[in-house]
Formats: sequence, C-alpha cells, structure tokens
Amino acid sequence: MAASDIDATEALRSSPRAIVLTLNAYLMYLCRSDIEVARFAASANIVTCDSRILNGAARLFGQRLPIRTGADMVAELIGEEGAPPLVIIGPEEDLVRKIESPNQLIAIECPYLDSSEALWRLIKRELKIKLRENPLRHENVTYLIAIGPKKQEYVANKIISEMGASRIICCGASIDFLTKKEKRAPRFVQRNGFEWLWRLIQNPKRKWKVVLVYSLKGVFAFVHDILQEKPKKVSPG
Repeated sequence: MAASDIDATEALRSSPRAIVLTLNAYLMYLCRSDIEVARFAASANIVTCDSRILNGAARLFGQRLPIRTGADMVAELIGEEGAPPLVIIGPEEDLVRKIESPNQLIAIECPYLDSSEALWRLIKRELKIKLRENPLRHENVTYLIAIGPKKQEYVANKIISEMGASRIICCGASIDFLTKKEKRAPRFVQRNGFEWLWRLIQNPKRKWKVVLVYSLKGVFAFVHDILQEKPKKVSPG
C-alpha cells in the first residue's frame, strides 16, 4: 500500500484530498477478506501505521514504518485550532457535545444496525440535514467515521462515491478514547507493543477472535506482501 510522504493530520486539515488509512493487523486481514475494506484501502492516498506489531515486522525486513495512530490524529484534529468543520459519524450526539474543541464539530449519531445499506441510508439523510443547517459542502469538511471495522469503510466509500467527500479517516474507537467512554491502554503498554493484550483483557469475549485469529492472519499477510513487493515508505502522519 503506497502512500504520499506527507503529514496525515495536516492533510486532513487542509489538503484537497486526504483519504487516510490507519493500518493495523486486523485491518490488514480485512483488506484480504472484505470487499468494502479493500475498496477503501485502494482509494486511500495516505497510509499510516497503527500497530507496533506491524512496525516490528517491517523492521525485521529492513522497512521503515513509523507509528502514527488514528486515535492520536483524531485527538490533534479535534483539540488543536485550524481544522475545518469536523463531521463525526457514529458516537452519540450528547457524547460529542461534551468534547471541548476550538473547531466546529457536527455529530451524526448512528444506531446499531446489522445492515450496512440501511445504516448508510440513515446517515445520508442526517448528513443532508446537518450540512444544510450549517450550511456546508462535502468538500469543505473532514469526516471522522467511528462506527467500527467494515461498516465504517462501507460508509466512507459511499460518502466518497455518492457525495464527493475528499477528506476522511476511519477511526474506530478513537472518539470513545477521547471522551473516556473506553479506556485506552496506558502509554507504557502502547510503547512496548502490548496494546493488543490490553484490549483482549478488557473484553476477552468480544476481542479474542479478532486478536488471536484474524490479527495473526493479518500479520502473515503483511509479511507476505513485504516479501512479494519492493519496500515502500509509509507516511509518518
């Protein structure tokens, strides 16, 4: 996955086009097994590494893959001045209202729905209402999509193809970390590459298969790609 050697956070603030993929082991697996995730990955013009495991695997094969997590980028976008209006799709609207930010935040709350298509219809309707109220155009905002893997990439693809959006990051639990709804691993755990173990301990019933099966397959897929392709630089964020 090639990427431009640019600052991903700054691109999400001001670039005409910033489709940002934050690569981790599970997402690497999904790129091989889910058509919508693969489609989003193919459209991304910026890739950052959100996994110390992939970072370590890259170093073993002589590749430089700097760590730049989605959670850190989202915190900077929301917390620092200079961002365009930020449309946050996923979390409860009341939760987004509690976030202190010098930038305009627009919340699109999403209920849990099994059908990605039904979810998109709801989001599309709400987006049209919110952007008309403000008023804003899709090319003038940055989208933070925090729904969870697979569905968030499906929604991102729809916003790009049907609405012409050009600045997007799929950011999973980043808003939950920012609002303290979900506890992020302590820094020393992150630095030592054990955030996966922290998440497994926090929610073993929900996370065991993602961490111990799918993510492991993602690591193998990543190593396979390194062996098959020439080294590629990844944006430092």
